[in-house]
Amino acid sequence: MSSFKTENAAKEFVRERIDVPINTGLQHLGEGMTLRTFTRDLDDGIFTNVYDLSISPDAVRHRIEFPDKLTSVLDQLKADPTVRAGISGGFFFLADRASSEPRELGLNLALSDGHLLSFPVVDREALVAYEGRLSARNVQALGVISINGEDIEWSGSLTSHDSEAVVYGNGNSVITHVANDVTGSVRTLDETSRFTPPIDTDDVVDIGFMRRDDGSFVGIDSSNAGGVDTFKYDATVRLHERYSTSGLPEMIVRTVGSIAVDGSRFSAVTVGPLLDAANFTAHSINYDPSLGGRPPFIDVPLARAVVYADESETVHFRIFDGRPGSPVFPGITPSQAAEIIKEEADVVWGCFLDSGQTAKMVTRHQSELASYGNRHYLKWPVNPGERFVWVPDTGRPVASIITMR
Repeated sequence: MSSFKTENAAKEFVRERIDVPINTGLQHLGEGMTLRTFTRDLDDGIFTNVYDLSISPDAVRHRIEFPDKLTSVLDQLKADPTVRAGISGGFFFLADRASSEPRELGLNLALSDGHLLSFPVVDREALVAYEGRLSARNVQALGVISINGEDIEWSGSLTSHDSEAVVYGNGNSVITHVANDVTGSVRTLDETSRFTPPIDTDDVVDIGFMRRDDGSFVGIDSSNAGGVDTFKYDATVRLHERYSTSGLPEMIVRTVGSIAVDGSRFSAVTVGPLLDAANFTAHSINYDPSLGGRPPFIDVPLARAVVYADESETVHFRIFDGRPGSPVFPGITPSQAAEIIKEEADVVWGCFLDSGQTAKMVTRHQSELASYGNRHYLKWPVNPGERFVWVPDTGRPVASIITMR
Protein backbone atom coordinates (compact mmCIF):
# COMPACT_ATOMS: atom_id res chain seq x y z
CA MET A 1 0.00 0.00 0.00
CA SER A 2 1.38 3.41 -1.01
CA SER A 3 0.49 6.61 0.82
CA PHE A 4 1.31 10.25 0.16
CA LYS A 5 1.30 13.52 2.04
CA THR A 6 -0.21 15.54 -0.81
CA GLU A 7 -2.66 14.85 -3.60
CA ASN A 8 -0.17 16.11 -6.20
CA ALA A 9 2.50 13.65 -5.04
CA ALA A 10 -0.01 10.82 -5.18
CA LYS A 11 -1.25 11.73 -8.64
CA GLU A 12 2.29 11.99 -10.03
CA PHE A 13 3.13 8.55 -8.68
CA VAL A 14 -0.06 7.03 -10.05
CA ARG A 15 0.15 8.79 -13.43
CA GLU A 16 3.35 7.00 -14.43
CA ARG A 17 1.78 3.62 -13.70
CA ILE A 18 -1.76 4.17 -14.97
CA ASP A 19 -1.65 6.44 -18.02
CA VAL A 20 -0.38 3.69 -20.33
CA PRO A 21 -2.13 1.51 -22.94
CA ILE A 22 -2.85 -2.07 -21.90
CA ASN A 23 -1.99 -5.20 -23.84
CA THR A 24 -4.64 -6.73 -26.06
CA GLY A 25 -5.79 -9.97 -24.47
CA LEU A 26 -8.47 -12.64 -24.33
CA GLN A 27 -8.97 -14.68 -21.17
CA HIS A 28 -11.42 -17.54 -20.87
CA LEU A 29 -12.80 -17.61 -17.35
CA GLY A 30 -14.72 -20.85 -17.83
CA GLU A 31 -18.38 -21.77 -18.35
CA GLY A 32 -19.29 -19.13 -20.89
CA MET A 33 -17.36 -16.14 -19.45
CA THR A 34 -14.66 -14.35 -21.44
CA LEU A 35 -12.68 -11.21 -20.64
CA ARG A 36 -11.39 -9.16 -23.55
CA THR A 37 -8.94 -6.31 -22.94
CA PHE A 38 -7.75 -3.75 -25.47
CA THR A 39 -6.89 -0.10 -26.00
CA ARG A 40 -9.14 2.10 -28.09
CA ASP A 41 -7.41 5.07 -29.71
CA LEU A 42 -9.43 8.27 -29.76
CA ASP A 43 -8.61 11.62 -31.36
CA ASP A 44 -5.45 13.70 -30.79
CA GLY A 45 -3.38 11.02 -29.08
CA ILE A 46 -6.03 10.25 -26.48
CA PHE A 47 -6.90 6.65 -25.63
CA THR A 48 -9.08 4.59 -23.32
CA ASN A 49 -8.39 1.12 -21.98
CA VAL A 50 -11.33 -1.24 -22.39
CA TYR A 51 -12.30 -4.23 -20.25
CA ASP A 52 -15.18 -6.26 -21.70
CA LEU A 53 -16.58 -9.23 -19.79
CA SER A 54 -18.91 -11.22 -22.05
CA ILE A 55 -21.26 -13.89 -20.71
CA SER A 56 -23.07 -16.46 -22.84
CA PRO A 57 -26.83 -16.85 -22.32
CA ASP A 58 -27.64 -18.97 -19.26
CA ALA A 59 -23.97 -19.34 -18.32
CA VAL A 60 -24.50 -17.56 -14.99
CA ARG A 61 -27.23 -16.22 -12.78
CA HIS A 62 -27.06 -12.44 -12.43
CA ARG A 63 -27.97 -10.88 -9.12
CA ILE A 64 -28.17 -7.27 -7.97
CA GLU A 65 -26.87 -7.11 -4.41
CA PHE A 66 -27.14 -4.34 -1.83
CA PRO A 67 -24.61 -4.82 0.98
CA ASP A 68 -25.49 -3.65 4.49
CA LYS A 69 -22.80 -0.95 4.19
CA LEU A 70 -20.71 0.55 1.40
CA THR A 71 -18.51 -2.27 0.15
CA SER A 72 -15.96 -2.49 -2.64
CA VAL A 73 -16.55 -4.98 -5.43
CA LEU A 74 -13.27 -6.67 -4.50
CA ASP A 75 -14.28 -7.14 -0.87
CA GLN A 76 -17.68 -8.49 -1.93
CA LEU A 77 -16.00 -11.22 -3.98
CA LYS A 78 -13.51 -11.95 -1.22
CA ALA A 79 -16.42 -12.51 1.18
CA ASP A 80 -18.34 -14.81 -1.16
CA PRO A 81 -16.33 -17.40 -3.11
CA THR A 82 -19.42 -18.47 -5.08
CA VAL A 83 -19.36 -15.17 -7.03
CA ARG A 84 -17.46 -15.52 -10.30
CA ALA A 85 -17.44 -11.82 -11.22
CA GLY A 86 -18.92 -8.50 -10.15
CA ILE A 87 -19.20 -4.90 -11.23
CA SER A 88 -20.22 -1.70 -9.45
CA GLY A 89 -23.93 -0.99 -9.87
CA GLY A 90 -26.16 2.07 -9.52
CA PHE A 91 -25.85 5.50 -7.98
CA PHE A 92 -25.74 5.90 -4.22
CA PHE A 93 -25.85 8.42 -1.40
CA LEU A 94 -22.35 9.86 -1.09
CA ALA A 95 -21.59 12.70 1.32
CA ASP A 96 -18.40 13.70 3.10
CA ARG A 97 -20.31 15.89 5.52
CA ALA A 98 -23.72 14.81 6.83
CA SER A 99 -25.22 14.44 10.28
CA SER A 100 -26.72 11.10 9.23
CA GLU A 101 -27.35 8.92 6.20
CA PRO A 102 -30.31 7.00 4.77
CA ARG A 103 -30.98 3.47 5.95
CA GLU A 104 -30.55 2.34 2.33
CA LEU A 105 -27.67 4.03 0.50
CA GLY A 106 -28.62 2.96 -3.02
CA LEU A 107 -30.41 5.99 -4.46
CA ASN A 108 -34.02 5.71 -5.63
CA LEU A 109 -34.99 2.18 -6.66
CA ALA A 110 -33.34 -0.59 -4.65
CA LEU A 111 -35.12 -3.93 -4.94
CA SER A 112 -33.42 -7.06 -3.64
CA ASP A 113 -34.88 -10.52 -4.25
CA GLY A 114 -38.42 -9.16 -4.17
CA HIS A 115 -37.91 -6.97 -1.10
CA LEU A 116 -38.12 -3.21 -1.66
CA LEU A 117 -35.26 -1.48 0.14
CA SER A 118 -35.85 2.00 -1.32
CA PHE A 119 -38.69 3.62 -3.25
CA PRO A 120 -37.76 5.65 -6.33
CA VAL A 121 -38.91 9.28 -6.16
CA VAL A 122 -38.12 10.03 -9.83
CA ASP A 123 -38.89 8.32 -13.15
CA ARG A 124 -35.61 6.84 -14.33
CA GLU A 125 -33.91 3.90 -15.97
CA ALA A 126 -33.30 0.72 -14.01
CA LEU A 127 -31.35 -2.48 -14.44
CA VAL A 128 -33.64 -5.39 -13.60
CA ALA A 129 -32.77 -8.99 -12.76
CA TYR A 130 -35.62 -11.46 -13.21
CA GLU A 131 -34.86 -15.03 -12.17
CA GLY A 132 -31.17 -14.46 -12.90
CA ARG A 133 -31.54 -12.75 -16.29
CA LEU A 134 -30.87 -9.04 -16.85
CA SER A 135 -32.60 -6.30 -18.79
CA ALA A 136 -32.66 -2.50 -18.77
CA ARG A 137 -35.81 -0.42 -18.96
CA ASN A 138 -37.44 2.87 -18.00
CA VAL A 139 -39.21 2.56 -14.66
CA GLN A 140 -41.79 5.08 -13.50
CA ALA A 141 -41.89 6.14 -9.86
CA LEU A 142 -45.50 5.04 -9.78
CA GLY A 143 -47.26 1.91 -8.60
CA VAL A 144 -49.61 0.27 -6.16
CA ILE A 145 -49.31 -0.22 -2.42
CA SER A 146 -51.70 -1.94 -0.05
CA ILE A 147 -52.51 -0.02 3.12
CA ASN A 148 -54.25 -2.23 5.67
CA GLY A 149 -55.45 -4.41 2.80
CA GLU A 150 -56.68 -1.57 0.56
CA ASP A 151 -54.82 -1.07 -2.73
CA ILE A 152 -54.05 2.53 -3.67
CA GLU A 153 -51.69 4.21 -6.15
CA TRP A 154 -48.43 5.78 -5.00
CA SER A 155 -46.04 8.08 -6.86
CA GLY A 156 -42.61 9.56 -6.28
CA SER A 157 -42.45 12.99 -4.68
CA LEU A 158 -40.30 14.39 -7.50
CA THR A 159 -42.73 13.37 -10.24
CA SER A 160 -45.92 14.96 -11.56
CA HIS A 161 -47.94 11.73 -11.37
CA ASP A 162 -51.37 12.02 -9.77
CA SER A 163 -51.84 9.49 -6.96
CA GLU A 164 -53.43 9.08 -3.56
CA ALA A 165 -50.09 8.44 -1.82
CA VAL A 166 -46.76 10.20 -2.30
CA VAL A 167 -43.44 8.66 -1.27
CA TYR A 168 -40.27 10.37 -0.05
CA GLY A 169 -36.88 8.73 0.19
CA ASN A 170 -33.14 8.98 -0.23
CA GLY A 171 -33.61 10.38 -3.74
CA ASN A 172 -34.90 13.59 -2.14
CA SER A 173 -31.50 14.31 -0.59
CA VAL A 174 -29.59 17.32 -1.89
CA ILE A 175 -25.79 17.19 -2.10
CA THR A 176 -23.62 20.24 -2.80
CA HIS A 177 -19.88 20.59 -3.30
CA VAL A 178 -18.28 22.93 -0.77
CA ALA A 179 -14.70 24.24 -1.13
CA ASN A 180 -12.09 22.55 1.06
CA ASP A 181 -8.40 23.41 1.51
CA VAL A 182 -7.22 19.79 1.61
CA THR A 183 -9.33 17.98 -0.99
CA GLY A 184 -10.52 20.91 -3.13
CA SER A 185 -14.18 20.28 -2.29
CA VAL A 186 -16.32 18.11 -0.05
CA ARG A 187 -19.74 16.65 -0.77
CA THR A 188 -22.10 18.19 1.77
CA LEU A 189 -25.68 17.22 2.57
CA ASP A 190 -28.33 19.95 2.69
CA GLU A 191 -29.73 18.81 6.02
CA THR A 192 -33.20 20.20 5.29
CA SER A 193 -33.59 17.85 2.31
CA ARG A 194 -33.87 14.77 4.53
CA PHE A 195 -37.18 15.98 6.00
CA THR A 196 -40.60 15.88 4.32
CA PRO A 197 -41.97 19.32 3.36
CA PRO A 198 -44.65 21.03 5.48
CA ILE A 199 -48.21 19.76 5.16
CA ASP A 200 -50.64 22.54 4.23
CA THR A 201 -53.94 20.62 4.37
CA ASP A 202 -55.97 19.25 7.27
CA ASP A 203 -56.53 15.70 6.08
CA VAL A 204 -53.05 14.44 5.18
CA VAL A 205 -50.45 12.62 7.28
CA ASP A 206 -46.81 11.58 6.77
CA ILE A 207 -46.03 8.07 8.02
CA GLY A 208 -42.59 6.57 8.54
CA PHE A 209 -42.52 2.82 7.84
CA MET A 210 -40.02 0.12 8.77
CA ARG A 211 -39.58 -3.03 6.74
CA ARG A 212 -40.21 -6.45 8.26
CA ASP A 213 -38.23 -9.59 7.43
CA ASP A 214 -40.98 -10.76 5.05
CA GLY A 215 -40.75 -7.54 3.00
CA SER A 216 -43.92 -5.93 4.34
CA PHE A 217 -43.85 -2.59 6.18
CA VAL A 218 -45.31 -1.35 9.44
CA GLY A 219 -45.93 2.28 10.41
CA ILE A 220 -43.71 3.50 13.25
CA ASP A 221 -44.29 7.25 13.47
CA SER A 222 -46.49 9.92 11.89
CA SER A 223 -46.87 13.68 11.55
CA ASN A 224 -49.76 15.91 10.47
CA ALA A 225 -47.33 18.81 9.98
CA GLY A 226 -44.63 17.22 7.80
CA GLY A 227 -41.00 17.40 8.80
CA VAL A 228 -40.56 13.62 9.04
CA ASP A 229 -36.93 12.52 8.90
CA THR A 230 -36.80 10.18 5.89
CA PHE A 231 -33.36 8.90 6.89
CA LYS A 232 -34.86 7.22 9.97
CA TYR A 233 -37.24 4.96 8.05
CA ASP A 234 -37.25 2.40 5.25
CA ALA A 235 -40.13 4.27 3.57
CA THR A 236 -41.92 7.56 4.17
CA VAL A 237 -45.40 7.96 2.69
CA ARG A 238 -47.80 10.95 2.62
CA LEU A 239 -51.44 9.86 2.39
CA HIS A 240 -54.94 10.60 3.65
CA GLU A 241 -55.23 10.56 7.42
CA ARG A 242 -58.10 8.05 7.28
CA TYR A 243 -55.47 5.33 6.90
CA SER A 244 -54.13 6.12 10.38
CA THR A 245 -57.32 6.75 12.37
CA SER A 246 -57.20 3.27 13.93
CA GLY A 247 -53.47 3.32 14.56
CA LEU A 248 -50.45 3.30 12.30
CA PRO A 249 -51.04 1.08 9.28
CA GLU A 250 -49.34 -1.87 7.66
CA MET A 251 -48.15 -1.59 4.06
CA ILE A 252 -47.37 -4.05 1.29
CA VAL A 253 -45.77 -2.84 -1.93
CA ARG A 254 -47.48 -4.40 -4.94
CA THR A 255 -45.72 -2.76 -7.89
CA VAL A 256 -42.98 -0.31 -8.82
CA GLY A 257 -43.65 0.85 -12.35
CA SER A 258 -44.12 -2.35 -14.35
CA ILE A 259 -42.19 -4.44 -11.80
CA ALA A 260 -44.19 -6.74 -9.54
CA VAL A 261 -42.85 -6.83 -5.99
CA ASP A 262 -43.93 -10.37 -5.26
CA GLY A 263 -41.29 -12.47 -3.60
CA SER A 264 -37.79 -13.31 -4.75
CA ARG A 265 -38.07 -13.20 -8.55
CA PHE A 266 -37.10 -9.55 -9.13
CA SER A 267 -34.14 -7.37 -8.17
CA ALA A 268 -33.60 -3.88 -9.57
CA VAL A 269 -31.46 -0.77 -9.20
CA THR A 270 -31.68 2.75 -10.61
CA VAL A 271 -28.93 3.33 -13.19
CA GLY A 272 -27.82 5.82 -15.82
CA PRO A 273 -29.24 6.48 -19.30
CA LEU A 274 -30.09 3.76 -21.77
CA LEU A 275 -27.57 3.39 -24.60
CA ASP A 276 -30.14 4.58 -27.13
CA ALA A 277 -30.80 7.88 -25.33
CA ALA A 278 -31.28 10.68 -27.84
CA ASN A 279 -29.30 13.31 -25.92
CA PHE A 280 -27.12 12.36 -22.96
CA THR A 281 -26.37 15.95 -21.99
CA ALA A 282 -30.06 16.80 -21.72
CA HIS A 283 -30.86 13.73 -19.62
CA SER A 284 -32.61 14.47 -16.33
CA ILE A 285 -29.96 12.64 -14.31
CA ASN A 286 -27.60 15.55 -14.95
CA TYR A 287 -29.90 17.79 -12.93
CA ASP A 288 -30.42 15.40 -10.02
CA PRO A 289 -29.48 17.22 -6.79
CA SER A 290 -28.97 13.93 -4.93
CA LEU A 291 -25.86 13.38 -7.10
CA GLY A 292 -24.26 16.72 -6.30
CA GLY A 293 -23.28 19.55 -8.60
CA ARG A 294 -21.19 17.62 -11.11
CA PRO A 295 -23.43 16.23 -13.87
CA PRO A 296 -22.40 12.63 -14.62
CA PHE A 297 -23.53 12.32 -18.25
CA ILE A 298 -22.65 15.56 -19.98
CA ASP A 299 -20.25 15.54 -22.93
CA VAL A 300 -17.02 15.23 -20.93
CA PRO A 301 -14.64 12.26 -20.72
CA LEU A 302 -14.84 10.03 -17.65
CA ALA A 303 -14.38 6.36 -16.94
CA ARG A 304 -17.65 4.72 -18.05
CA ALA A 305 -19.30 1.47 -16.98
CA VAL A 306 -21.89 -0.11 -19.28
CA VAL A 307 -23.96 -3.28 -19.37
CA TYR A 308 -25.65 -4.41 -22.58
CA ALA A 309 -26.88 -7.46 -24.46
CA ASP A 310 -26.21 -8.12 -28.14
CA GLU A 311 -28.26 -9.94 -30.76
CA SER A 312 -26.95 -13.34 -29.59
CA GLU A 313 -28.25 -12.58 -26.06
CA THR A 314 -24.67 -12.42 -24.82
CA VAL A 315 -24.44 -9.98 -21.90
CA HIS A 316 -21.46 -7.63 -21.81
CA PHE A 317 -20.14 -5.73 -18.82
CA ARG A 318 -17.74 -3.11 -20.12
CA ILE A 319 -15.51 -0.47 -18.58
CA PHE A 320 -13.99 2.31 -20.67
CA ASP A 321 -11.26 3.34 -18.27
CA GLY A 322 -9.67 6.70 -17.60
CA ARG A 323 -8.03 8.90 -14.98
CA PRO A 324 -9.41 12.33 -14.08
CA GLY A 325 -7.14 15.13 -15.22
CA SER A 326 -5.02 12.99 -17.51
CA PRO A 327 -4.15 14.71 -20.83
CA VAL A 328 -4.01 11.38 -22.69
CA PHE A 329 -6.16 8.98 -20.62
CA PRO A 330 -9.14 11.01 -19.32
CA GLY A 331 -11.88 8.49 -20.13
CA ILE A 332 -14.62 8.76 -22.69
CA THR A 333 -17.87 10.68 -23.25
CA PRO A 334 -21.26 8.94 -23.07
CA SER A 335 -21.79 9.49 -26.79
CA GLN A 336 -18.41 8.00 -27.66
CA ALA A 337 -19.08 4.95 -25.49
CA ALA A 338 -22.50 4.35 -27.06
CA GLU A 339 -21.17 4.82 -30.59
CA ILE A 340 -18.27 2.39 -30.07
CA ILE A 341 -20.54 -0.31 -28.68
CA LYS A 342 -23.06 0.12 -31.51
CA GLU A 343 -20.22 -0.15 -34.05
CA GLU A 344 -19.30 -3.54 -32.61
CA ALA A 345 -22.72 -5.13 -32.05
CA ASP A 346 -26.44 -4.92 -32.59
CA VAL A 347 -27.52 -3.85 -29.12
CA VAL A 348 -30.78 -5.36 -27.86
CA TRP A 349 -30.71 -3.43 -24.60
CA GLY A 350 -28.10 -1.55 -22.64
CA CYS A 351 -27.50 1.16 -20.06
CA PHE A 352 -24.81 3.04 -18.22
CA LEU A 353 -24.01 2.12 -14.64
CA ASP A 354 -22.57 4.54 -12.09
CA SER A 355 -19.52 5.82 -13.93
CA GLY A 356 -16.59 8.08 -13.09
CA GLN A 357 -14.40 6.92 -10.21
CA THR A 358 -16.98 4.32 -9.17
CA ALA A 359 -16.58 2.05 -12.22
CA LYS A 360 -14.84 -1.15 -11.07
CA MET A 361 -14.99 -4.79 -12.23
CA VAL A 362 -13.54 -7.86 -10.51
CA THR A 363 -13.26 -11.39 -11.91
CA ARG A 364 -12.39 -14.73 -10.34
CA HIS A 365 -10.39 -17.36 -12.21
CA GLN A 366 -9.01 -20.49 -10.54
CA SER A 367 -9.56 -18.86 -7.13
CA GLU A 368 -7.54 -15.79 -8.12
CA LEU A 369 -9.20 -12.36 -8.12
CA ALA A 370 -8.33 -9.67 -10.68
CA SER A 371 -9.47 -6.04 -10.47
CA TYR A 372 -10.09 -3.77 -13.47
CA GLY A 373 -10.84 -0.08 -13.87
CA ASN A 374 -10.05 3.01 -11.80
CA ARG A 375 -6.73 1.72 -10.57
CA HIS A 376 -5.71 5.32 -9.95
CA TYR A 377 -8.23 5.53 -7.09
CA LEU A 378 -7.08 7.36 -3.96
CA LYS A 379 -8.58 7.13 -0.51
CA TRP A 380 -8.60 10.75 0.61
CA PRO A 381 -7.78 11.89 4.14
CA VAL A 382 -10.71 12.46 6.44
CA ASN A 383 -8.92 14.04 9.41
CA PRO A 384 -5.96 16.47 9.62
CA GLY A 385 -2.60 14.72 9.37
CA GLU A 386 -3.91 11.71 7.44
CA ARG A 387 -2.40 10.76 4.09
CA PHE A 388 -3.68 10.02 0.62
CA VAL A 389 -3.70 6.24 0.15
CA TRP A 390 -3.50 4.49 -3.23
CA VAL A 391 -5.94 1.56 -3.32
CA PRO A 392 -5.81 0.35 -6.97
CA ASP A 393 -7.40 -3.07 -6.46
CA THR A 394 -10.07 -2.04 -3.97
CA GLY A 395 -11.37 1.22 -5.41
CA ARG A 396 -14.40 3.05 -4.10
CA PRO A 397 -16.88 1.22 -1.81
CA VAL A 398 -20.36 1.14 -3.36
CA ALA A 399 -23.97 0.49 -2.36
CA SER A 400 -24.93 -1.98 -5.10
CA ILE A 401 -23.00 -4.65 -6.94
CA ILE A 402 -24.07 -6.77 -9.91
CA THR A 403 -22.77 -10.29 -9.37
CA MET A 404 -22.48 -13.33 -11.56
CA ARG A 405 -22.61 -16.85 -10.10
